[in-house]
Amino acid sequence: MKTLLLTFLLSSFIFAQEAKFGVLFGLNISGPQISNEADSVLLKALSNERINQNVIMGNFTESGTKSQFEEASIVFDGFGVPPLLLAGQNEVNYNKAGKSHFYENFGDYNFIKKVGQYRLIGISSSSRVTELGFIPIESIQWLKKELLSISKNEKIILFTNFQFAQHPYNNENLLESLNGFDVRAIISVRNPYIDSDKEAKNLNQIVFNNTSSPFYKEIKIFENEIKVYENNDSIIFPSAQNIFEFSPSNSPSFKDRSVSIEKKLSLKQTIHSEPLIYGDKLLLYDEFGLLTAYDSSFTSIWEFDTFGMISGKPAALDNFLAVATFRGDLFTLDATTGLNLQSIGFDHKITSDLYAFEYTGTKELLVPKSSESNAAVILGTESGAVYCYDLETLEEIWVNKTAKDAVEGMPHQVGNKIIFTSRDGNLYCIDAKNGWLVWKYQLTDNPKDAPTLVYPVVDQNRLYLTSRDGKVYAMDLLLGGSYWVKDSYNANESIGISNNGKVIYVKSAKDHFHILDSRNGNWVRDRKLDFGYDSMPSSTIDFNGTKFFPASDGFIYRVNTNYTIDKILFTGFAPTYSVIKLESNKFMVINLNGDVTIFNSRN
Repeated sequence: MKTLLLTFLLSSFIFAQEAKFGVLFGLNISGPQISNEADSVLLKALSNERINQNVIMGNFTESGTKSQFEEASIVFDGFGVPPLLLAGQNEVNYNKAGKSHFYENFGDYNFIKKVGQYRLIGISSSSRVTELGFIPIESIQWLKKELLSISKNEKIILFTNFQFAQHPYNNENLLESLNGFDVRAIISVRNPYIDSDKEAKNLNQIVFNNTSSPFYKEIKIFENEIKVYENNDSIIFPSAQNIFEFSPSNSPSFKDRSVSIEKKLSLKQTIHSEPLIYGDKLLLYDEFGLLTAYDSSFTSIWEFDTFGMISGKPAALDNFLAVATFRGDLFTLDATTGLNLQSIGFDHKITSDLYAFEYTGTKELLVPKSSESNAAVILGTESGAVYCYDLETLEEIWVNKTAKDAVEGMPHQVGNKIIFTSRDGNLYCIDAKNGWLVWKYQLTDNPKDAPTLVYPVVDQNRLYLTSRDGKVYAMDLLLGGSYWVKDSYNANESIGISNNGKVIYVKSAKDHFHILDSRNGNWVRDRKLDFGYDSMPSSTIDFNGTKFFPASDGFIYRVNTNYTIDKILFTGFAPTYSVIKLESNKFMVINLNGDVTIFNSRN
C-alpha cells in the first residue's frame, strides 16, 4: 500500500512538473488553396486531449482582412480552451488595418498565461513596415510591468514570431527585461529573410521552419528535457535553467568628419510612419493614438488623444491639421494649439496616410467658411473609397469608389491629378477637382505584391515607383501606360530621383544600390553594399547632387557625385525612415524605436 501511494505521489509530482501544449503555425484559414491542410492541422489540435494549451503563432489568415479575422475567430471558438494568439506577417504586414482587426477580435497583441508550473509569455514581433520583424518598445514596457508580479523562481516559456538573430530589432531589450528569470525555452519560427548562420548563440531556442504549409507540433517540457512531437516522432532538447546574464551590443564606433551630429535623442516610443513636419513643429503619434507636437528643441507643445489607433501620417495646411484613426474617425485640429475643431466618422476604416492640398475646383460648399482657405484633405479607406474633404468645414468635396480594395499608402498630387495605389493591385489616377477616374493601370493581381507603402517620384510626364514583388515602373502620367518595367533589381518599395530627373535610385531588398537611367531603366551604376535584407520602404533624397538613403543595418548612406557610397552615421538597431531635409545642410532621421538624429552634412 505504501509503495502504491509513493508511486502515485511520485507520478503526480512528475505530472505537475511538465507542461504539455501544442503550437500551430501557418493555418491560413481563409486561403482556399490550403484549406484542406489547415482543416487537418486544426483537427489534430482540436482532438488532442493530452495538451494543456494551444498556441497559434501567426499566419492564421491569408492577408489580414476584416472577414478573414472574423472567420478565424469563429474557428478558434471551437477550442475547449481558447488558444493563445500571436499575429503573424499575414495578419500585419499585408494589411495596414490588420493590427486594428486583431485588437477588435482578440484583444491584446501579446499574451501571458500560467499553465501548470509554467508561465507562457508571447511577444508579437510581426511588423507592418518590415518583413524582418520588430518588437515594439511598448511591448517591452508591457512585459516589464507583467514581470513585476512574477516570481523569479517561476519557469517561463517565451514565444515570439521570429528567431533571435544577430543585431535583432529590440530582441536585446527583450532579453534584458528577462535578466535573472528562469526561461526554459524560447519558441519561434525561422525568419526566411535571415541567414541561418546568423542565429544568436547561447540561447535555448526551439526554432521551427517557416514553410508554406500549416503545421502542428506537440511539445512537452519536463524538468530536464523538452520533447517536440510530430507524426509520433520526437526531437529532444535540453531543458535547464536559462537565466540570462545580459550584456548589450555596443553601437558601431566610427566617425565621418564630413558629418556633424547636432542633436541625438530617444523619444522612447514606436514611430509608425514618417513624421510630419509643419512649420516649426514635428508631429508624431504613438501606439495608442496620442498625437504629440514638438518644437525644434523636441519639447512637447501640445497633445491630442484620438482614443483610437492612428491610421497613418497626418496632414496640415493653412494651420488646419487632420489626423485619422483605423476606427474611421477624421479629426481636424488647430495646428498651433492642438485644439480639436471638428470630427466626422466613416463606415469603413481609414487606412491611408492623409494628404492636404490647395483645392482649385468649382465645388460650392453648403457650410459657410470663416476663412479664405481652400485647403482640402484626401484620405483612403479599407473599402477602396477615396474621399476629398474641405479642411475647414469637413464638408465632402468629392468621392471616388473605383478601387476594389484598401488604399493604404499616401495619395500624391501631380498637377491636377491625384495618384494612389490599392491592394487590388492597381495604380489609379483621378482628377483632383472632381474625383473622376482618369486612368488605372494593373500592376499585379496578387494583393500581397501591391505597392501600398512606396512614395512614388515624378519628373515631367513620368511617375516612377517600385512594388513588393521587386519590379520598377516608369509610368506615363498622361495616358497611364508604362514606358518601361524592370524586374531585375529586387526592388522593394524604395525609390528616389535625381534633381535633374536623369537617373533614379533603387535600394534593393538585399545589399545593392542601383542607379538607373530614367529613360529606359538600364543600369548607370550598381553598388554592392553589405546591409543585409532590407524590406523597409524608404526614399533616396538628392541634395545638391549628394544623395542620402537609410538601410536595414541602422546606417545612413551617402551617395557622392561620383557614385561612391559611404556610411555617414549610425541611427540605432532599428529600421529607419527616409532622411528629411530641414534647412540648408541640416537633416533629420528617425527610426521605428523613436531614435532621432539631427545632423549637418558638409558636401
